[in-house]
Amino acid sequence: MRLRKLVYLIGSMMVLTACNSNVGSGVSPKSAVSVEVPDGIQAELIGFDFEDATVEADIIAEVTIKEKIEEVNDETGPYTVFSVVVNQVLNGTISEQEVTIKQEGDSEWTFNDNKMFESGEKYILFLKETVASKSDYWIIGEETGMFKIINDDTIVKLAAPIEEFKDIEIDGNNQSTSMMAELDNDNEKSIQAIDLNKFISKINTNKGGN
Repeated sequence: MRLRKLVYLIGSMMVLTACNSNVGSGVSPKSAVSVEVPDGIQAELIGFDFEDATVEADIIAEVTIKEKIEEVNDETGPYTVFSVVVNQVLNGTISEQEVTIKQEGDSEWTFNDNKMFESGEKYILFLKETVASKSDYWIIGEETGMFKIINDDTIVKLAAPIEEFKDIEIDGNNQSTSMMAELDNDNEKSIQAIDLNKFISKINTNKGGN
């Protein structure tokens, strides 16, 4: 079956309102308007604000993707539920070592051409508890709030670099060929390579000021 693309439109000024209005609902921020074009629906990215996300997140955690649990297509749109192993909690409290998270899209539809999670991948995610969803948590900012762990020193913000992380970026000239190959960035999205330890320190500093 031909893979189709699904994306949602949300204005940057509406992001925080959308996030706050969905607290506890189990529904991640969705579209105000969508435009269908051949092979899919195209739209703007959902914004990610580091300071607000640190405050809003129920947990900020380093996780390893374990496996796909199920695909769901309901009134909020298609999404996939994954089980993840919680390796380290950077903020918040959680008693379970394994929880489920949702990622927009499924095997038929993709969200902004994003690849679906794969078993064994590691991320730092800002997570909010769900109620109506079939997952335990949803990802604040969705694709713009996904930080993939590349190695012990480096993470990559997979979409929409932000000025706030400029001071902890890793010089592009020092990014290894193997690291970039591992990203398999075939969609040519703008990514941001970040020092992992400095990123964690920034989280601790930010949460300590709230």
